[in-house]
Amino acid sequence: MLLRRFSDLWRCCCLARFGVGFWSRSVMLPAEGFELAAHEVGHAVVAHIFGAKVSEIRVNPQTRNGGMDLEDAFPAEKWREDLLISIAGEVAQRKITDRPEALVDGRGHCSWAHDSTRAAALISAHLNAAHADASADSDEPFYQLLENAYRAVESLLHDYYVWGAVLVASDELINKAWKLSGEEFRAVVSPLLDDRRETLIRSLKLERLTLS
Repeated sequence: MLLRRFSDLWRCCCLARFGVGFWSRSVMLPAEGFELAAHEVGHAVVAHIFGAKVSEIRVNPQTRNGGMDLEDAFPAEKWREDLLISIAGEVAQRKITDRPEALVDGRGHCSWAHDSTRAAALISAHLNAAHADASADSDEPFYQLLENAYRAVESLLHDYYVWGAVLVASDELINKAWKLSGEEFRAVVSPLLDDRRETLIRSLKLERLTLS
């Protein structure tokens, strides 16, 4: 009898452990959902400021994946704008949460790993094209540009109206069942941003986002 009770108790413990593990991997808390919404909207808001046309924003609560699509890709000469858009999601997400690490999706991928890869590729391409004669054994130019880019985006998202646009559009994304069309997105952010777009772009001083 004692052995049977022990066996039942062990079975219950195993099921409980599996249930907790499954729940933690498959269920997203409300705060985590808002983080991911702000991440994707952060990309979209910065893209909108640069005049790009957003076609869709989406988040999958089950897999913790998301995306933001533009109608047209940025040309190569607009690499600075593309770079700032790429890292804007991470910067927006970090403003929402106090924890240093990113959320991990169902496949174990960091929520901003793709963005970091994209940003690194843009900087490397610029350095290869503009500074081919620079010393290849120094990473300083790369990290200098990356740091300057982060500072620019942090400054941009610190603006009252820009951050307000991120928060309002993130809430709208959640209310629209985690999918926002480009028209729905523009209806929310345009009243906050469009009259200030040129001022915001000038404040970024994009011409300084390079190496002399």
